[in-house]
Amino acid sequence: MSSSIFSRCNHTELYQLCINAHLRVGPNDAKETMIAYLEGEAEPPEASEEEYNIVHSWRGGLIRFAEDFWKHIATQITCPMKDLKSTTHPNPKPCYGCLDQQVIACVVSNSHNEKEIEHRRLNVVK
Repeated sequence: MSSSIFSRCNHTELYQLCINAHLRVGPNDAKETMIAYLEGEAEPPEASEEEYNIVHSWRGGLIRFAEDFWKHIATQITCPMKDLKSTTHPNPKPCYGCLDQQVIACVVSNSHNEKEIEHRRLNVVK
């Protein structure tokens, strides 16, 4: 592992590198495991995104909430969600580019809509 370019990364950096590479990892996976995934020496386990990272279900809830109320909130959005319905470069999964902490911050900062967001989250998580 010491010869890996990833060995200098801390746990959070490795986790985000894996997420950005669309590798299914959990926040509790070992550094050595994530490095093996990044270097192609091991395959990540098969699992749905919601099963492996519960924050993904909140991402989906936020996105579905935004879709349902787009006419009311579109002009107020300043985060990557603004591209959800873009006519030039639409991004159907804008929250998937945000850190887990940012997703939770979005839910918490919209506490008056949290039940609506949670309802949309629970519609897909079985």
